[in-house]
Amino acid sequence: MIRKEVGRKVCNRFGGKGEIELYPVLNEEDLMGKGEVMLRMVLPPGSSIGYHQHLGNFEVYYIISGEGIFQDQEEERPIRAGEAGFIRPGQFHGLMNTGSGEMVVVAVVLYA
Repeated sequence: MIRKEVGRKVCNRFGGKGEIELYPVLNEEDLMGKGEVMLRMVLPPGSSIGYHQHLGNFEVYYIISGEGIFQDQEEERPIRAGEAGFIRPGQFHGLMNTGSGEMVVVAVVLYA
């Protein structure tokens, strides 16, 4: 089975800065009830995904290109292409593009 992503632009995602692009690829049905979504996100320079909490699920951000800051609980850590950030159930996190180009991220939200 092949799924094609369909994109949309979102402003101030979870209270973040600027406009980002979301491209969902797989939904809950595709993930056979084991997860909520798999998507590609594009963050222009200076944009971010606001600091938010995951309850009942966990998330992985895999950075395809670009660089930024991953907010992991109350710590800020640099993150770049080829690295992944992991958010456990109950934890808070956010993501900021601090680079000069787009940050492309694959995110997967799975149920705990």
